[in-house]
Amino acid sequence: MERFHPLAADTDVPPEELALAQGECALALGRLDGLLASLTDIEKRLFCVGLLREVLLSSLAQAGFADAEHRFNAWFAGLDRGPQETPLTGCSAYAVVRALLGELSRHPWEPVSGRN
Repeated sequence: MERFHPLAADTDVPPEELALAQGECALALGRLDGLLASLTDIEKRLFCVGLLREVLLSSLAQAGFADAEHRFNAWFAGLDRGPQETPLTGCSAYAVVRALLGELSRHPWEPVSGRN
C-alpha cells in the first residue's frame, strides 16, 4: 500500500490514462488472485503478515509518525517504545494500530482476519 498522494484523484488524469491504469490494476489483481489460490495455508498466513506490516507502517507514516519505519519492529515485538508523537500526530501510534487491527479482524478472508 502506497502513501496517499493529494494528486491521486481520478480527475487529475485524462480518461484514457485512467482506463489504462484501471485495466493494468485489474490484470495485476487477477494475477495476484491466481497466485494466492495456489498457496498453502501457511504461505497465505505469511503473505498476510507481510501485508499487515506494510499496511501498519504506511498508516503510521500517513498519521505523521516519521520514525515508524525505524521503531516498528522492536515496538511491535514489545521490546522498545513506540513511534514518537509529534505536533502533526492526532493520536498515539498504539491507537492507530489498534484501530487497524480491529477493522482487519472483520475481514472476510480468514488469513487476514486471523480467524480459523
